[in-house]
Amino acid sequence: MKIRDHNQIELKHAREKLTRLAVTDGLTGIANRRYFDEQLAHEWHRADRMNHSLAIAMIDVDWFKKYNDYYGHQMGDDCLRQVATMLSHTAKRGSDFVARYGGEEFALILPTTHSQAALTVASNICNAMRELALPHPMSEFGRVTLSVGVAVGMPSINETAESLIAHADEALYRAKHHGRNQAVLYQPKEC
Repeated sequence: MKIRDHNQIELKHAREKLTRLAVTDGLTGIANRRYFDEQLAHEWHRADRMNHSLAIAMIDVDWFKKYNDYYGHQMGDDCLRQVATMLSHTAKRGSDFVARYGGEEFALILPTTHSQAALTVASNICNAMRELALPHPMSEFGRVTLSVGVAVGMPSINETAESLIAHADEALYRAKHHGRNQAVLYQPKEC
């Protein structure tokens, strides 16, 4: 092999590694927030072209600050890695996309998914977390649990990707407000 060819191959590998690093969360090994934003824009445009729905789930580790305070940051980091692994295994379809949204919050994009199916995936995530049975003495459940907010929408004048995230976030708040350790589907408030 010529030196020039070898250098081009090394340069190609270095670029690929940099690309992976730019879109990967360094702690959990799943997609990072930047890549989530890119994927959401891509899936939103695809949903618009194909005239189908898109579901978003916002996922938060319940009482994570108390977990970190009790066990320390290294155990907290390990907990986040285990949550990320579980999410990656629970969101099984090839089109499902899991990312660390920030801190102890994760996000899931579920293309072409209607409300009940999205809520089922979110409930399965809560169940899978319970099955991991990670101890959390500072939680009323005695183990690490998740709260999940789910929203489903279709691109329109009144619905944007940003509003879909806001709806999922509102559903997440409701899940936390109503006892945590559960998945809640966004329902518009009645006037």
